[in-house]
Amino acid sequence: MDIRHLRQVVALHDSGSFAAAAHQLGITQSALTRSLQQLEGQLKVRLFDRGRNGAVATEAGADLVREAREILLHVEEARRKVARRARGEAGVVRFGCGPLPAGVVLAGILSQVLATRPSVELVVRVDGAEPLLGELDEGRLDFVLMVRGRIDADNRDVSLTPIGPVRIAALARVGHPLAGRRCSSADLAAYPVIGGTLLPAEHERTRFVHQLVCDDYCALRAVTKATDAVWLAADCLADADLVELDCPDFGGEAQLVAAAKSGRTLSAAALAALAAARSTLAQVRRRPGAGPASQE
Repeated sequence: MDIRHLRQVVALHDSGSFAAAAHQLGITQSALTRSLQQLEGQLKVRLFDRGRNGAVATEAGADLVREAREILLHVEEARRKVARRARGEAGVVRFGCGPLPAGVVLAGILSQVLATRPSVELVVRVDGAEPLLGELDEGRLDFVLMVRGRIDADNRDVSLTPIGPVRIAALARVGHPLAGRRCSSADLAAYPVIGGTLLPAEHERTRFVHQLVCDDYCALRAVTKATDAVWLAADCLADADLVELDCPDFGGEAQLVAAAKSGRTLSAAALAALAAARSTLAQVRRRPGAGPASQE
């Protein structure tokens, strides 16, 4: 007995006619008759009485029809759930985010997914690369957004998907003594230098001594606005109160990637979250007013 048989006995019960049931099922009347005879032979019981009044379910047939309806409802519900997941309209996405990508693209990812896929559940962990990669290895995360230089993909069972580049710059408050003029790395070093723990290797060569190391970008933004500190961060984090300093001998680029376990198929909802990361990054990089502040 299979799903095909269950659909046939329900159709036959509801229509009361082999001809009508066969038409409803899209098969010939003889095919329906043979299928029912096969099922009755398997179960060793008569399911329908045939007569001038059509097909009437026996007591055993009526029992089977009741059970068949329940099973078919569960099958249809399962089909709908799988279809919704296949379209990325349902499911749970668990991902990790390093401090830099969290500061740059996380809000955009969450906003896009919540707005376009309200039934998708999001669980996000913001932490350093190693803890997040450990959770990825254990299967607790679908992917991790991070700076490319923080993972040796050749020595880990992961695949990397590019998200896009982020330019690193020196940010300071509006009215900072270095704002509006050309300056050097030595000029930057004369002020408190602050930033996160995961600056890419291109900027470690400048050998700044960080007076404040913190991965809370909200705190770093507030400190930069309130003091003469110079924040080494993504240029797109500049806003009406923070400007990018014009420092030609400092800068570089960080590549954001998504790390996932090799061979693992990401859900449609997870792929939608990655697409949201790319589109968010593209939007913030095109934002008007980007670039070093100029002398007025």
